[in-house]
Amino acid sequence: MLKKKKVESTTVKKKRGIEFPQKNKKKSDVYVLKKNNGMKMLRLLLWTILIFFFFKGIHASLRPDTVHEAETLINNFKAEFSEYKDENEEILGFTQNFVKEYLTYNSDEEQSTYIQRMQPYISSKVSSALGNSDIDGNATAIYVEAYRKEEYAPNQYDVYVKAEIEYKSTRLLEDESTYETTVQKGQSTLKVPVYANKGTYIVEDLPVFVSDSLKMAGYKEVIYEGAYLTDEVEQKIAGSVENFLEAYYEHRQSVIDYYLTKDAERLKFQGLGGRYLFQEISNMQCYQEEAGGDIMCIIVYMVEDAVNGNSLCQECNLTIVPEGSKYYIKDMNARTVNLSY
Repeated sequence: MLKKKKVESTTVKKKRGIEFPQKNKKKSDVYVLKKNNGMKMLRLLLWTILIFFFFKGIHASLRPDTVHEAETLINNFKAEFSEYKDENEEILGFTQNFVKEYLTYNSDEEQSTYIQRMQPYISSKVSSALGNSDIDGNATAIYVEAYRKEEYAPNQYDVYVKAEIEYKSTRLLEDESTYETTVQKGQSTLKVPVYANKGTYIVEDLPVFVSDSLKMAGYKEVIYEGAYLTDEVEQKIAGSVENFLEAYYEHRQSVIDYYLTKDAERLKFQGLGGRYLFQEISNMQCYQEEAGGDIMCIIVYMVEDAVNGNSLCQECNLTIVPEGSKYYIKDMNARTVNLSY
């Protein structure tokens, strides 16, 4: 007995009068569903990106331009600094000119003329006070420098001025017919009260002679300490250093360059062309932190002034690089204490 084959569920599609069996579309429907879901995700991502940039653009259009702000800030700082610098220089220059007039006088000059010379700088109070001075002899301010100002109150400053004065005095000798002129020099420091207002200045009180120093208090020298090299090695280095120093003070630039390392900064080693002459090394200490590393040499040596023949002491530190049996100069610095190495 023949068994009937189980026939899968099919649909019939007619084409040109012919019927074609067609499989169930369940698999195709799943594919289309997945495709639609993927497109939705892409659309969602795209809209999210567009909305993000949209709001970012709005935010950027509403917030201040930071680049413009930075440029404005820099320009304002430059303008303020330039204004401060100009005012500072003007105050110092104004006071300096006043002190030069104040310290210059001669016995042939009327006191009224002396005071008149200072009228462009002083208040009426100062003008009146100057009348109490007893001016005699001859004095000339040959060097004047206003070097510092301190703010006393808004628009009021104490300006410090250092001056060198040449005094001339004449006296009659015992023969009562001959006069002798004596010249002396003295140094003074003055504190001058100055009032400033919108680019104009006035000395509002008499200057006071003071003692002033800019020297730092409590400064401590730190001597470099490291591993000493042997005397034998130090003698070899000394030969190279002597040749370099002689070239540096007396020879052509090409000779100087011969003693330098390849990476040495050439602009720091511009020779003096014979203005001074190298004499000798007085003392030299060499240190090396690790074998084969750079060598620090602290040197005291003498040079001769080629103009007047005077011997002058010089000190420096040299950074030296060993290459085989030779030693080349890498750096040169004037300090021999508080070294950065």
